[in-house]
Amino acid sequence: DSLIDSVAERADAYRDIPMLCRTHGQPATPSTMGKELANFSYRMARQRGQMAQLQVLGKMNGAVGNYAAHQVAVPAEHWPE
Repeated sequence: DSLIDSVAERADAYRDIPMLCRTHGQPATPSTMGKELANFSYRMARQRGQMAQLQVLGKMNGAVGNYAAHQVAVPAEHWPE
């Protein structure tokens, strides 16, 4: 979040600095550094929000639905029956 805030601050600070954009390696429509940084900051914030809502799911037991492989690998651990 601090990275997103830092880029957003720089977008405001550099809003009047012109820059030449490029498309396929050729000069394109001019823009400002601030506008490009603001766009980048917005995209990072949107991705951050999507990642925060992501549910990470996993399967702990083995291929056949039991803990046999875990029992062999770590026999000292008490695995569910």
